[in-house]
Amino acid sequence: MSRTPSAGIAWQATAALTTLAAGFLADRAIRAAWRKGSGKP
Repeated sequence: MSRTPSAGIAWQATAALTTLAAGFLADRAIRAAWRKGSGKP
């Protein structure tokens, strides 16, 4: 299986979007835990 340049770019874009989504979800989880633990927004 040979990798074409467009396939490499697609994987890089997928990795970037996955990283952004994971960061967003982690931020939301931390924010929710902070609210629950401290009672502050």
